[in-house]
Amino acid sequence: MPRTAVFRELVCGHMAPAPIVVADADSCGDVVARMVEAQATAAAVTGPDGRICGILTEHDVVRRLAFRAAAETPVADVMSRPVMT
Repeated sequence: MPRTAVFRELVCGHMAPAPIVVADADSCGDVVARMVEAQATAAAVTGPDGRICGILTEHDVVRRLAFRAAAETPVADVMSRPVMT
C-alpha cells in the first residue's frame, strides 16, 4: 500500500459506534436487548436530569442480573455507580 493511502481514507471508517445511552427507569430486558443488538459491552445510564448516573456492563448482567432479577427490573437496580470519568 502506498504511503499516501491514508490520505484517501475517511475518518468515519476508523471511529467507534456511538455508545448506548438509556434511562435509569428502562427495564433491564430492554437494555440488554439493545446491547446485544448493537454488540455493545456496556450501556451508559442517565438519570431524570439527563446526566450519566451509572453504567450497565456485561459484568453487571452476569453477576447481578442473570437468573436473579426479572427482565422488568429497572436498570437502576443493577447498574454500577458512581461513574468516574
